[in-house]
Amino acid sequence: MEIIKNVLMRRPAVESATGISRTVIYRRIGVGLFPRSINLGGGIVGWPSSEVDAINEARIAGKTDDEIKMLVTQLHQARGVDQNKPNSPARLNPVRKNSMLKGGHDDT
Repeated sequence: MEIIKNVLMRRPAVESATGISRTVIYRRIGVGLFPRSINLGGGIVGWPSSEVDAINEARIAGKTDDEIKMLVTQLHQARGVDQNKPNSPARLNPVRKNSMLKGGHDDT
């Protein structure tokens, strides 16, 4: 039986694996410190587990933010992400309509 080494992780699994919140994940994507998500359709996104692992290993190793930005660039190039194409604002700053209608903040 073959073991799958690279699976797509949904956001809650990424939060659990990294120990950072949704807000921090998207902020880091915005400044190049975390890989962009992959659109799975229907408003669903995921991240390759190998990329999440690579970022975790870099943080554990004490890499600087500049080194992590270079790593993210390498990860993007490996999967063919166009670095000049910005993510859509909805993906960089996700907001739940219900929380905003109630006057709350979405810091989960």
